[in-house]
Amino acid sequence: MANEVPISGPLKRAFLRQCAERAKAATLTLREVLVLVQGEIFTPNFQRGRILINTSGSGQSGSFEIGVTGKAWTQENVAALTEQLINILDDCVSASVATDAADEASINALVTAMGYDDRLRGIRSQAADFSGIRC
Repeated sequence: MANEVPISGPLKRAFLRQCAERAKAATLTLREVLVLVQGEIFTPNFQRGRILINTSGSGQSGSFEIGVTGKAWTQENVAALTEQLINILDDCVSASVATDAADEASINALVTAMGYDDRLRGIRSQAADFSGIRC
């Protein structure tokens, strides 16, 4: 699975759930909410920064980044995550899991199916079972 978004599976599923709750509250489809969220990412209000400590002395200087909780939630990662969610949504709709409708039952069915997708479980590769092959 190439182009894995560096956000953990549980956080991806939590993000999906919040998008689903927003869709239910606003009577929108899940796709409409994901596209809206993706559009909001590249606004100046979306924070993306690092906390650095700079030090200098004796003619030398150095910068050190402080580890911050939630560091993975950069504009690029969230944009990639929303795109990944849209792709998973399209796959679920194509597989006739449910239609992408603005009703609670459809949204719940899609979120459940999407939550089981390997891309939201952090599975990066799959192996085939070759035990039945006879040489």
